[in-house]
Amino acid sequence: MQQLPIGIKTQEQNFGIAVAGIRSARELSQRDFAERLTEKGMPVDASAVSRIEKGSRSVRLVEAMTIAEVLGVSLDFLIGGARTPSQEFAQIREAADRALHDLRAPVATAAYHLWEANYYLHQQPELLSDLSAGGADGPSHVDDYLQWVAKRVGEWPIIEDDYIRTEVPFEEDGIAKVLIKLLELHIGLNFSVGEEGDDGVDQETP
Repeated sequence: MQQLPIGIKTQEQNFGIAVAGIRSARELSQRDFAERLTEKGMPVDASAVSRIEKGSRSVRLVEAMTIAEVLGVSLDFLIGGARTPSQEFAQIREAADRALHDLRAPVATAAYHLWEANYYLHQQPELLSDLSAGGADGPSHVDDYLQWVAKRVGEWPIIEDDYIRTEVPFEEDGIAKVLIKLLELHIGLNFSVGEEGDDGVDQETP
């Protein structure tokens, strides 16, 4: 096994730590765990489980899948701690890219419907009164419609679980610029933010 600097664990050791922690949480002894693995087609004994948890026994993919099944967790969850920092960062970036790509369709749809509502209101300005029905504070002119919608969105309640907090102000600014770039793709405008040379933030996605 490759020798690493003191304090640095191998992927096998990180995997073993994860297995041991979950097995313990499931209140399974190494013997009981070995019996369940054997029943699932992975013949091992308690000593083999001990070696796996210490990281001194390599685990094949099919074995890792069996271990995950017996422990009742996903394989991805189980091997999370076995990734190198580079692999972990790559996965985080990939997840961010996927999320941004997934946003494109709903962002485009929302932009289209906002344009449609604004266009229709300009064609039928008498409908402006509908926005003040029931005592609501509607816009005073059709040209104010989108600003009125923006104000309403700004008053939406914050969903705590979906609210990103950061202690570094430039991180919030950077995240906002990435999302604004996404908006630019769908409404044909350039907000002139996030350009290299403007504030040092380039245009690449995470």
